Formats: sequence, structure tokens, C-alpha cells
Amino acid sequence: RAMVNFNDGLGGGHDLGHNLLFNSCRESSDHGAFNSWDRQPYVTRHPFNGTISAQPDYSRLHHNFIVANYAANGGCFDNDDGSSFYLEQFNFCVYGGVKSNFEGHNKRASGNL
Repeated sequence: RAMVNFNDGLGGGHDLGHNLLFNSCRESSDHGAFNSWDRQPYVTRHPFNGTISAQPDYSRLHHNFIVANYAANGGCFDNDDGSSFYLEQFNFCVYGGVKSNFEGHNKRASGNL
């Protein structure tokens, strides 16, 4: 399975950076080293200013070295099933890139190699 999986991004604001990920998806190869899915918004309270919103903060995935071996069909980042509000920046991806399908929105990839 995936090395990192964000299920229902609940509020967002996650920070995943400066990691080495490899040898994932060995049995199934059905997604990437990072996998996310969101299917419905949640109303949450912002941890810093206390406002209530159904719109999450962006989750940032940055400065990671990822090897998407074992035929990971999601590449390095697999944003599935309505995943929204992701910034994927300055990552080094071997044998894959970013898969962003199955609806979702506000997914931005920049500076990746």
C-alpha cells in the first residue's frame, strides 16, 4: 500500500516535507507512494483564528525524494476520489509524477522534478 495516506483531508493544513519514500505499493501497485482521497467536506474550526468553515487549508507536500517503483500506477503522488486543496512543491520524483483525477479541485504542482 501507500507509504503515506491522507483519508478525508479533514481541515487540511498538513505539512509533509523532507522525506525519503520508496518501495511502496509492492503487492497491489494500485496507487502512488502518497495517496489521498476526500469524498465530502467537513465543517471544522480553524486552529489559529477560530473561524468555522467547510473549506480546508491547503496541505503542503514539499521537498520529498520519492521513488515510485513496483509499477505504482499513481506515480509519486496519487490524489484520488475528490482530493482537494493540495500544494505539491519541489519534490524529486523517480518513475512517476502527480496523478490528479477523479474530480477534486485546487491541486497545484510546481517546482517538481
